Amino acid sequence: MYTLANLFKLNQDKKMWQRELESIINDVPDSIYRKMAAADLESAQLKKEMQPFE
Repeated sequence: MYTLANLFKLNQDKKMWQRELESIINDVPDSIYRKMAAADLESAQLKKEMQPFE
């Protein structure tokens, strides 16, 4: 599932990327992939918030 999310991101499909990561977070809460998905979403949010300062 995490690999699939990364494929969506590589193909510039941000909606599906985010949806897949959120699915991982909800479906496998005790997994390392959940932590990785949460970190990816948090990183993307921070990057989005910093865009006005670039």
